[in-house]
Amino acid sequence: MRERTKIVIGLGTFKRPKMLLQCLQSLKAQQIPDQVELMMIVVDNDKEGSAQQTYDSISQDFPYSTQYFIHSEKGIVSMRNRIIEECMKENAHYLAFLDDDEVAEPDWIFKHLESMQEYNADVTAGYVEQLLPDDTPVHMKQFYKLASHPTGTDRISGSTRNIMFSLELCTKHGLRFNPALNLTGSSDTFFFEEAYKLGAKIVWVQEAMVYEEMPKSRITKTWLWNRAYRHGNSLVVRTQIREGRVRAFRLLPAAVFKLFIGAFEWLIFGLMGKSHRIGKVKRMKNAFGMLSALFGKKYYEYQSTHGH
Repeated sequence: MRERTKIVIGLGTFKRPKMLLQCLQSLKAQQIPDQVELMMIVVDNDKEGSAQQTYDSISQDFPYSTQYFIHSEKGIVSMRNRIIEECMKENAHYLAFLDDDEVAEPDWIFKHLESMQEYNADVTAGYVEQLLPDDTPVHMKQFYKLASHPTGTDRISGSTRNIMFSLELCTKHGLRFNPALNLTGSSDTFFFEEAYKLGAKIVWVQEAMVYEEMPKSRITKTWLWNRAYRHGNSLVVRTQIREGRVRAFRLLPAAVFKLFIGAFEWLIFGLMGKSHRIGKVKRMKNAFGMLSALFGKKYYEYQSTHGH
């Protein structure tokens, strides 16, 4: 008899009970492929266990096994690593991640596994569609369209907002999310960049879809600019981890060039509308983030929570 493939859905959460409930409802409706044993592990990063009530309200009649843990050590990295440790205890073959502010299509796991097998992949990365409030200004909408690619496209990294990967990356290669990125963000980007360097095959699965509800607190130019700043900041921080702070200064010319190009384009195209102005400031903010990290300042995005 062929061994059943064991897949664990890993879900970290922190003080977003309404969004968590919607996420759990979508996971409850997952289509379970033949010869698959599905399981879910929920890790609550609130030491008070604020997600327990939401979890208890729906987990009793889940069609597959679920577990809930409180993890009091603060930070997205320690939470994700706890999920990995619990997953390894279960001798799982694959671990699938999504965020607690997302809902998954019923065939989400099915599509990930199908592409994992078809493309002989180690990692499958799926598409996230961001759902905006009805009153989102037209000039803001373009900034919330995330990248997509044809299914089977090779990638060099991924994001835990929608991904599945072989646990061999952790059991054989010892990969974990890097604690140096615990509050700065981009620990998932770093993790899958390292997996790629180890030879992991990462492919895109457009049909493995999840939907992210964007709260109004994120539909602002300030949030967009801070996000761009963080992306630039974390790019440098990841480079510093790999190469050291001195060698990371090779990124200085790129940061300065990006800053001047952004400023030039803002002057030239700024009169063309709000979206152009916002986009050019985003470019400059990204450059400022790079420069600040090069000179020793980290941006701690995960010190605050958006959502409900």
